Amino acid sequence: MRSTVNQKSLPVRNEFATLIRNGEKCRTKVKDLVVGDIVLLKKGDFVPADIRIIESYDLETDDSYIIGVSEMRPKNQYNVKDDPFESENFAFFGTYCLQGCGKGIVLATGDRTVLGQVFDMVVAFEKKRPFIYTRVQKLVRFLALCAVGLGGILYISSCSNVWFWLDTLIYLMIVTILIIPDSTLFNVTASKRF
Repeated sequence: MRSTVNQKSLPVRNEFATLIRNGEKCRTKVKDLVVGDIVLLKKGDFVPADIRIIESYDLETDDSYIIGVSEMRPKNQYNVKDDPFESENFAFFGTYCLQGCGKGIVLATGDRTVLGQVFDMVVAFEKKRPFIYTRVQKLVRFLALCAVGLGGILYISSCSNVWFWLDTLIYLMIVTILIIPDSTLFNVTASKRF
């Protein structure tokens, strides 16, 4: 079964993958990979699909694109855990092989990969934003308008009182900082998470 995801939407860095299909070593386009193919990985290769490692010779990948931890993670066929993110026998689509070489069986391609599922969640989030997200967005716009309005009033009053321009700029920065509550940054960050 081939992937139905728009390949331009996910980050395919190499168009081709080296694999063993029907007992023969060949190169094929990443979009033509199917579940059950045996992918060959070596240093510098882009992992073309979610794969389960079946053979490893000092294989390490950079999973920072998936899990956010920027470190080399060893991959082998022995260390199996319930959570695939902690297990060493999974290599994820969207990561790079930094060291060694190995083989793995394709478990998922395209939108069925972990990265594809994350991409689908982001697209769904963009289509329907949570209530708190829209409220925080309105609050930030309101506060920005207040800061701009007060800045305009401050500028007009400074021109009429012949203040030095640097003093006016400092007062404007103080008003802008004071008008934005401390919790706004936290609320914006929290609303982006959900």
